[in-house]
Amino acid sequence: MGDLQEQIENMILLVEGADRKVREGVIVDMNSLESDVAALCARVTQSDPVLARAVQPLMADLITRLDQLVVSLDDFKTQHTKR
Repeated sequence: MGDLQEQIENMILLVEGADRKVREGVIVDMNSLESDVAALCARVTQSDPVLARAVQPLMADLITRLDQLVVSLDDFKTQHTKR
């Protein structure tokens, strides 16, 4: 589980960092985020079912953080288009 778990944890850290920067008003380059997340999800779904179940809580955490990033991006867009 180690390598896959580590990849998910790293993605969570990346998304957390992007969210924090967006909330601080910093524009963040996220061009590869969608494809990186898609590749990670594909890796989870193609992995052994026992492994996939084991990383399920981490994937749920990643999804929650991605949802928060979307909210932060929407807030950023709203704040910066009112000017």
